[in-house]
Amino acid sequence: MRKGSLTVTDSSAAPVWLLDVGSTVITLCRARPSGPADAVVRVARQPGTAPGDQAVELLARHGFDPSTDRLRACSSANGGPTVGVAGMTGRYSIAAAVRAAVFAGADIAYTRALDTPVDGPLPPVDVLVLVGGVDGTDHRRVDAAVRAVRLAEHPHRVAVWAGARDAAAVTALRPRYRVDNVLDVHLRAQCGPLSEALRRIHLDDLVDRAGLRALAELTEVPVLPTPEVVATAARRLAAEADAEGAGPFAVLDVGGTTTDVHYRAAGGGDQVESHVFTGLGVGGAHRSLLARLADAPYLGDFVHAVSPTGHRARYQRLRDGDATALPTRDAVLGCVFLALRDLHERHGVELGRAAARLVVTGGAVGGLEPALLGRVAEAACGLRSASSGCAVDEAPLLWTRGLLDPRPVGA
Repeated sequence: MRKGSLTVTDSSAAPVWLLDVGSTVITLCRARPSGPADAVVRVARQPGTAPGDQAVELLARHGFDPSTDRLRACSSANGGPTVGVAGMTGRYSIAAAVRAAVFAGADIAYTRALDTPVDGPLPPVDVLVLVGGVDGTDHRRVDAAVRAVRLAEHPHRVAVWAGARDAAAVTALRPRYRVDNVLDVHLRAQCGPLSEALRRIHLDDLVDRAGLRALAELTEVPVLPTPEVVATAARRLAAEADAEGAGPFAVLDVGGTTTDVHYRAAGGGDQVESHVFTGLGVGGAHRSLLARLADAPYLGDFVHAVSPTGHRARYQRLRDGDATALPTRDAVLGCVFLALRDLHERHGVELGRAAARLVVTGGAVGGLEPALLGRVAEAACGLRSASSGCAVDEAPLLWTRGLLDPRPVGA
């Protein structure tokens, strides 16, 4: 990693094969107990071939022996499950449920309050998460709201209750899953149980619908959602930043169809938050990215950052939707720019004028200059490139660290 380093460590003496099945690229390497991983191999996904079959063939070609070798894998090949969240309070139960869902790699389709009427048709989702109440308290308000819920107004495949365990009215909803409350008795988020349930639903979806069964049969732990893996690495990065007396930071994982941001805001204590930006990617989402940049009122700020010279011509080509004006390197920077801008302006996230560290990872970040990344970050949300500690994770070390420590992020 340029300008900053991470060390890959694992408690076992045996090397571990690590595999990431993305929407457009499959990445493979072998990590040693300590020090850098072996050379990273990246191959494009083959249209018409199940990604699991292609991954198994890639492993065999590079000498993987399923009888003796260890293998861990993550995937964003099918995206995360779409989730709708209905709860009692936006500040507490709904916010905690959204956080748990993001950790599990989910795409949040909507949030709504249980005690208000449904305003118009809701989009179909894979998982409907219902939350509300605190264990051991009076649940009359929660029970009344739950009794008024009409599941037919919430199209879904699976329903999950992650609210108060002793709310009597929940039995009438007959959710497929009931997990521990996303809030503890002090109204603090405890995301682990819901995140784990959503992760299992996600994995079932990956194995059954994304063609990963052949790969899943070889791994020593379940195939993990890629956002969870990178979020785990981000938490470890946060711990290192604490040891150095550092402050806020952001890790951006730019993929083919989404950009996942894991961050700690200024004044946010030790809490690491995550946000998944759909439609920001350098593969299948390239057209969506181009359209969003073309329509952005602050397109000029982005163009000046990436093209100090000739920016007028580039600006006009992007406004006209010319895809050739947004090559892969600049598409990565476009994802970074829009994600940081949205975090700052739409979600109120303040990273400060000098973030402790800004790290960009993903299959397409190779060759990206940290200084250029710094200019884009400054244009997006005011981070000063001279002090923001920008780093480009080309190895990629964050991905390997997250896979070597696969524990539930929300726990």
